[in-house]
Amino acid sequence: MTTPLHFLAYALNPKYYSSEIVGRAGRQRPYDDHEVANGTRLAFRRLFHDPATSLAVHQGMSMFVNGQGSMGEIEAICDKPTMDSITWWTCHGHDAKFLRPVAIKLISHALNALINLCKINKRRQEQAAENGIIPHLMHFIVTDSPLKQTALPLLCDMAHASRYTREQLRVHNGLDVYLSLLDDEAWAVTALDSLAVCLAHDNDHRKVEQALLKKEAIQKLVTFFQCCSEQSFVHILEPFLKIITKSARINTTLAVNGLTPLLVARLDHQDAIARLNLLKLIKAVYEHHPRPKQLIVENALPLKLQSLIEERRDGEHSGGQVLVKQMATALLKALHINTVL
Repeated sequence: MTTPLHFLAYALNPKYYSSEIVGRAGRQRPYDDHEVANGTRLAFRRLFHDPATSLAVHQGMSMFVNGQGSMGEIEAICDKPTMDSITWWTCHGHDAKFLRPVAIKLISHALNALINLCKINKRRQEQAAENGIIPHLMHFIVTDSPLKQTALPLLCDMAHASRYTREQLRVHNGLDVYLSLLDDEAWAVTALDSLAVCLAHDNDHRKVEQALLKKEAIQKLVTFFQCCSEQSFVHILEPFLKIITKSARINTTLAVNGLTPLLVARLDHQDAIARLNLLKLIKAVYEHHPRPKQLIVENALPLKLQSLIEERRDGEHSGGQVLVKQMATALLKALHINTVL
C-alpha cells in the first residue's frame, strides 16, 4: 500500500475486523496499525474539508472500528467474515451516514480498477487469479451483490485466459456459476461460450466433461436450448456445436435427454446460417447416437431434410441457402445408407 486511499480501502474492509482474522498469527485490526491509521486520517483530510463533516466521518470510523451502533449488532458481526464489503456497508453501516457512502464508493472503485487493468489482457487476468480473485468474483455473483454486474465480465473472461485460470474456475465451482447464468438472458450466451472454452481445453482427467455430464447440468443445457429467446438463439448454436463435437459422451447424453427433437423442430428457422448450424448439430448427434435408426424414424428426419432441399426462400442470401441445401443433401444420403443397411 503506497497511497492514503490504499490505506483507507484496507481500513474500511469489515472482513479484517472479524474474529476469524484478528488474532490469527498475531494479526491486528487494520486501524490499530500506526501506518494504516495515519494513511486513513490523511485520506479523510483530503476528502473532507468541512469541519462538521470531517468530525462526523471520524465518529463513524470510530463506531466501525469499535463495533458500535448498527455496526455492533450481532448480524453485522456475524456477516463480517462472509459478506462482501459493499453489501456489508449497505446492510449495516447506516449509523455512519457520512462514512458509509465513502466506503461503498471506494470499494467499488477498487474492483472497477481491477477490471480495467485486466481487460483484454490475459496475463493480468492470470495474475489476478493467482492472487485469489476468482472466489471473490463468484461471491459477488452468487450473492447478487451490487458488484455483480462489475464482476461478471471478468469471471467470464477467465475461461479464455489460461490453463491456470480455467483450473481455478473448476476448483471453485465456476462451471456451476456459468450454468446458473444460462437463466440470465444478458449473460447466457457469454456463459455458454465460456463453458465451451473450458471443455475445449479439458485435460486428460476430463473433469470439465464430468461436471457437464451431471444430470442437473444436462437438464440445464437442454432447457436453455428449448427456452432460449429468438434474439439469442442464433448465437448459442456455435457454442453448442463446440460442446457436442468435443465430447462424444456429452453429445450422446444431450441427444437422449431431449435435445434431438429440439434441433429438428428448429430447422425451419428463417436464418440460413442458423439452419446450417442446426444441420451440423444434427449430423454430430446422428454420428454418435446409440440408436441412429430410431433417431431417423422418430424425428421424421428424411422428410425434414427433403423439405430443406426443395424449399425456395425469396429475399434470402443465396450463398447461405446453397450451403444449407448441400448439407441437407449430404446428410440425407447418409441417412439413406443407414436405413438401407
